[in-house]
Amino acid sequence: MPAALAVINDWRRYRLIRNVFLALLLSVIAGCTVEMHVILFNNSQDDITLVFRNDDRKLENVVVKSHEQVKVKGLLEMSFSIRSSSTNAYAMSVGDISSFVEHVGFGPFFERIVKAQLESDGCIYLVGIKDKFPIAEKGIQPEGFPLCPKSK
Repeated sequence: MPAALAVINDWRRYRLIRNVFLALLLSVIAGCTVEMHVILFNNSQDDITLVFRNDDRKLENVVVKSHEQVKVKGLLEMSFSIRSSSTNAYAMSVGDISSFVEHVGFGPFFERIVKAQLESDGCIYLVGIKDKFPIAEKGIQPEGFPLCPKSK
């Protein structure tokens, strides 16, 4: 019986360490499944309509005026189109964009954010998270970017 008591005391003694380890493990797992939010800046001269399916799989149309921005959950992880004077469909062959992703918040308020800029040629460029819109010099783009319409 004394051996059983020793095991119970050890179990209680390391309870705090176990709880902290479990919390860290769960936060890492939760962080990997968080969808990415895209802040898209319309640097073209035309107002555009961003067309995509929301979380409920319903078609959503979001108007983004010239030189304004919108925040959309999961935009670069789904198919979408941008309408202006003509409809442009975008191919989703996005490579590793981790150097452009910012992790913001903690716990249930945790988000992954990336900034992108739509140019007049219809192409979307990734922008550094600390940069302010509009960006004149886009810099080196990751594989799959700039993201241009299929018709180009």
